[in-house]
Amino acid sequence: MNQKLGRKKSLSRKVIMAGEERCVYCADPPDTLEHMPPKTMFKDRYRLSGMEFPCCEPCNNGTSAADLVAAFMSKIGPLIGKGDWELADNHRQAWMLRKKAPGFLEELFGPKANSEPILFKTDGGVLLDRVQIRTGPIGSACLDVFSAKLGMALYREHIGTNLPLTGAVNAMWFTNVGLGQDTADTLLSILPGLNALRQGKSDSLGQFAYRFNSDGVGMFSCLASFHKGLHVMLFAMADPELYDIPVVIETQRVTRPGGLLAMMPKPARPHNWNIPLLGTP
Repeated sequence: MNQKLGRKKSLSRKVIMAGEERCVYCADPPDTLEHMPPKTMFKDRYRLSGMEFPCCEPCNNGTSAADLVAAFMSKIGPLIGKGDWELADNHRQAWMLRKKAPGFLEELFGPKANSEPILFKTDGGVLLDRVQIRTGPIGSACLDVFSAKLGMALYREHIGTNLPLTGAVNAMWFTNVGLGQDTADTLLSILPGLNALRQGKSDSLGQFAYRFNSDGVGMFSCLASFHKGLHVMLFAMADPELYDIPVVIETQRVTRPGGLLAMMPKPARPHNWNIPLLGTP
C-alpha cells in the first residue's frame, strides 16, 4: 500500500482556504480553519504547523468540547503523577471544560465515577498500583466525535481530498491503560508507516504520532497516540462496502461526514464546580 506522508511544510490560511468548496467534516462551505489535533493537545499550547483544514464554523466551534475532552484524557497516562506538566496542564484547562463540557468532570471524578484500581505493568515488568479511568456518557460521546474528526482529517491529509459524503469513519478509542499490548502489537503489525507533525528539525513524537496504512485512493487506517493516555484506531473509507473492516471491539463507532454535531452530547448542568481532579499539580 502507498505510504504517502502528510505534508510537512507550513501553509498560510489563504493558501489552505483557497478554492475549497466544502468543510472537511460536512457538506457546508468552509469559513474557518481547523487544527487537528487542536492546540490544547500540546504542552503550553505549542503546536507545530501542519494538518490545518478548511472547516465550517458550526463544525469547528460545535465540536470544540470534544477536542477539550480528548486533550484532557490524553494527559491522564498510567504513569502521570504530582509534578508532571500534564497534570498541571489539565488543572489549567479544567475551567474551560466546565464551561464547554459541563458534567464531564463530575462523571469522571465525582462520587459515581466508574473508575477502578488496577495493577499496571511497566515496560520493565514492574507492577504499579494505578487507577483505570473510565469515561461516562458525556466523555464517551465527545471521544467518539474526536475520533471521527481525526479520521476525516487524516483521510484528507493523506488521500488529498475530503472524505466523500457517502464515505465513513470506523473508529474506536482507548483511554488511560485501556489499550492492551497484545492488541497494540497486532494493530501495529499492519500499520507500517509512522508520521507526526513536523516542522524543521522538530516533531510531535511523544505528544502526537500515528502508525498508518493507505491505498492512496480511498482508504486510510491508523493507530494514533496522544501522549500516554489516549489512543485511537480508525479506518476512513470512501466506499465502506469495498472494504472488509475487522471488528476489534464491539463498541467501535461508524460516522459519516455531516454527522458530527448530532453526536455531541447535550449540555449538562455541572453539579459541583469544586470537584477535585486527579492528583494535584
